[in-house]
Amino acid sequence: MTAIISFFTVHANNVETLEGFGFLDNVIIDQHFIVRKRLNRLICATVEHQLPGIGIDESTAILVEDGRYFTVVGESGVVIVNPLTGKKLNNNKNGMLSARDITMHLLMDGDRYDMKTNTILTK
Repeated sequence: MTAIISFFTVHANNVETLEGFGFLDNVIIDQHFIVRKRLNRLICATVEHQLPGIGIDESTAILVEDGRYFTVVGESGVVIVNPLTGKKLNNNKNGMLSARDITMHLLMDGDRYDMKTNTILTK
């Protein structure tokens, strides 16, 4: 088991990831996201594993179609962090990660997203 160092910074080996339910492939999902201020945690996991991340807040869900598109439903929002649009750089001597050109989206109820093309779809 990996110990959590700190989420005040973006460190390597800071997040333990586990197999999910298998509803979606090649993506990291985090829950209770906005309320519990988990952005640094999702950035760490996505950059290290080079997978897109979806942070779903409380009282919110995504409805997935064809394993590719989803619609946000609920009272709060969803954050998308995609390191694949950028480049992982290095870990410094203190284990902090660096990357550039990472894409981030904040989506609310009714917003639609294409996970394959990393684009927000018009309503």
